[in-house]
Amino acid sequence: MTDKFPGSINMAHILEAYGWGLYDITTPPPRIECLTWEEIEEQDPAPSYLSSHKYIFLPERQEDETLQKAYARSMKERIYPALIIPHTEKPAAMLARNGYNDQECNYYFLNQVYFYPEKASFFSDPCLYLNYPSTTEIPSPLVAEIFSRYFALTQFIENKIILPKMKRNFVN
Repeated sequence: MTDKFPGSINMAHILEAYGWGLYDITTPPPRIECLTWEEIEEQDPAPSYLSSHKYIFLPERQEDETLQKAYARSMKERIYPALIIPHTEKPAAMLARNGYNDQECNYYFLNQVYFYPEKASFFSDPCLYLNYPSTTEIPSPLVAEIFSRYFALTQFIENKIILPKMKRNFVN
């Protein structure tokens, strides 16, 4: 039996507040191919997450829109989920690599996550995020807190990152 990942319900609420969700893309052991868009379309965003499962970040669908089109729209609008860490802060026990840096923050872009029992491993696809294929690992007990504090959607406009107001403090 697979266990629920600690803090996953809080994380799902945070993503929902931004109009995004995680979809389970775990495949059974004999299968080596990724899920198809048609298979992902059969799901709703996961309300909580399971250890030993892999998930993809996807935006909410608009009316009469498929998940594939919603994802393509977000890419066309250059909207990306990210963990945004100010240079003045360094979350304890968080390992992060290949982020985009500006004068104020490090941006770790998120495309998929794998929940191990002891940690969450977030990563982005190098084909989507070009020079910044981020990888981030956070110990299980700290995931909800770090996600609550540092998650936001970013948007690139004229080669500059534009941040909407960050929705913080989901977790006490």
